[in-house]
Amino acid sequence: METANKLRQELISNYPNSKYSLAISENEIKTEDSSASQVSVSDYYISSYQLLDDRAYEEVIARCQKALKTYNEPNYTRKFKVLEAQAIVALGNYKKADTLAKAYLKEYPSDSLKPWIDAVRVRVEALEKADTLNKLDTNKLSNTKIKTDSLNLKHSDSVVLNKVENSPDHFSYNTNEIHYCIFVLGKPDSKTEGFRAALSDFAMIKFNGLGVNVFSDILNPDQAMVVVKTFSNVSQAKVFINKAKTEKLLYRELPENSVQALLISASNFLKLKTDKRLTPYQQFYQRNYK
Repeated sequence: METANKLRQELISNYPNSKYSLAISENEIKTEDSSASQVSVSDYYISSYQLLDDRAYEEVIARCQKALKTYNEPNYTRKFKVLEAQAIVALGNYKKADTLAKAYLKEYPSDSLKPWIDAVRVRVEALEKADTLNKLDTNKLSNTKIKTDSLNLKHSDSVVLNKVENSPDHFSYNTNEIHYCIFVLGKPDSKTEGFRAALSDFAMIKFNGLGVNVFSDILNPDQAMVVVKTFSNVSQAKVFINKAKTEKLLYRELPENSVQALLISASNFLKLKTDKRLTPYQQFYQRNYK
């Protein structure tokens, strides 16, 4: 059986357009579709969505494409299309995800699932900007003022590159001030956006009542951030960050110990954004928050 499977794969690989390869492929599709059709569309969708939560993105894409061929349920057709776009953008393929999102909005301009597609496009924008920054020369970047217009940035919670104004002269410790949680990573890339997406889902599921926002930001060319706000005080923020630190699934796509999770007040966040240097705040953090 193993030898037969090997020969079958070689045939499909080496002669993809032959009638024998096409026959094999068509038979596989029919078998898979038949298997899927034995499960109710609602159960198949729920199990597929669970795989998205488990970050098995490639399997989600395959299941969505199979479902679109197998089931003739208009309501779930829309859901599977959205789910496929979510999985594709989570893998970092923002160009394909953007194409799917635009096609969806054209087909369903006033759909109830539009907020989910809008979320996909927000992630697409963040990935595109991160990709742009990665292509810029770091030396030139440090000596050149970056104009947000040149990156075609829009006002959103995905990427924030705006100049911070009214920044305090020094860090201060006030437990009753509004606080954020920041997660500092390395250079912005698709994994940064994947982490943001996972943290956003985590916040929605575990802390839905708080109504926090999770967005990507850039501290400097070598350090991306994922910011969670707003918490009314430091105690509330501590509960969130301590829970997030122990949620291992959030970090499974990232190198070990590559994320620094920190609490920060709103005013100190302004100063951090102005300074664009993490070390001074880390020193302040060790003295006051530890």
